[in-house]
Amino acid sequence: MRRHRLLAYVLIAVVAATGAEAQAASTAKQPFPFELHAKLGGQAPLIVKALDVDRDGHADLVFDRAGGDDVALEWRQGFGNGSFGDRQTIQTWAGREVTGVEVANVDGQLGRDLIVGVSGTEGQTVEVLLRSGSAAFEHVASLPAPSERFALADVTGDAIRDLATAHEEGFAIRPGHGDGTFGAEQVVPVTLPCEEGVGCLDPVRSLRGLVGGPFVPGGSDDLVARYDNGLATLGGQLVLASKPEGGFEQGEFNYDHRGTLDFLLARDLDGDGFLDLIAGGSNAITSPSLYALYGDASGAFEADERNGANTLGPEPGVFDTDRDGDLDLVAPVADNSPQTGTFTYLKASGRSFATFQKGKNSSRGAGPVATRDFNEDGWRDFASTVFGKTPRLTVWLNSRQAP
Repeated sequence: MRRHRLLAYVLIAVVAATGAEAQAASTAKQPFPFELHAKLGGQAPLIVKALDVDRDGHADLVFDRAGGDDVALEWRQGFGNGSFGDRQTIQTWAGREVTGVEVANVDGQLGRDLIVGVSGTEGQTVEVLLRSGSAAFEHVASLPAPSERFALADVTGDAIRDLATAHEEGFAIRPGHGDGTFGAEQVVPVTLPCEEGVGCLDPVRSLRGLVGGPFVPGGSDDLVARYDNGLATLGGQLVLASKPEGGFEQGEFNYDHRGTLDFLLARDLDGDGFLDLIAGGSNAITSPSLYALYGDASGAFEADERNGANTLGPEPGVFDTDRDGDLDLVAPVADNSPQTGTFTYLKASGRSFATFQKGKNSSRGAGPVATRDFNEDGWRDFASTVFGKTPRLTVWLNSRQAP
């Protein structure tokens, strides 16, 4: 299960600098810029999202809860000072596991809705939860999907989010209707590579990541999928560019042979106006890694190995930690070494991660990172599960102060 797999990750970080002495000096100048503020009780979630659930202007936390015979999506009310209320249940599923959560407005009403991936013995589904009140959600649909991976993107160009999932022939697109419902599947076939002695990539089993966004200028959102065979022998990215007249144009398969990915994010890291990819994962052959792939106007990606974005953990937080306009990374560590710490901080400057810093807290690793300004002082904070003897969902406040 994903819960046990996360606990086994090991983080490796490599930072570009002119030499080892320069890297050590840069690291020593600035401590980890966040302070542990709160440890929240309850089970340790593997998925954490930050959003204003009750529309009171304060950031709340949404997270999964597993254990016993059911799984639930829960939330804690934020009070705007870094503290949070008791756990409250949003939705419960018997005998299943939450595998992913996307936050988006899919019904055109006030507030954002929750699109939840859930798996169990009867297969994978995508659950649609629409906001029905100030702090309530209504379960309106359960859509079958063959894989944990799904994406929300406006691929039809009508300013309404559509749902993309895996399909045995490539992808299935369910057009959004703008009221929280989605139409019948429209199959988008893809051709994936084969290699002698290795075999072919399977559209469902080999899909490790799926993100949507305007990767290629043209109006509609495009899709980028990451496929690999679980080894370091066959893997890479595939861009499906949406066409003005409808449908998709399949790009070249971009090989990188980096092993199995566990997350794929899309952000404009270098501020050039084009979406980039942030990916991370591991396998038994290759070293665990988190790396950046920089996009351009053609939908191609360039891996910049010099910038030091080589590290591993569950999904990192990508946000401007110091308000300088660059997106930095706070990556969770999944290692029980006291020398490693719990979080790795990579301070960005354009396409370079100029400094490498480690959290002070040692533990048995951490979970995905969710970011918002929890105490409303103008600086971004983050929340993440910290594993250890007593795993807890924790809140870390930005220790910087306005000049």
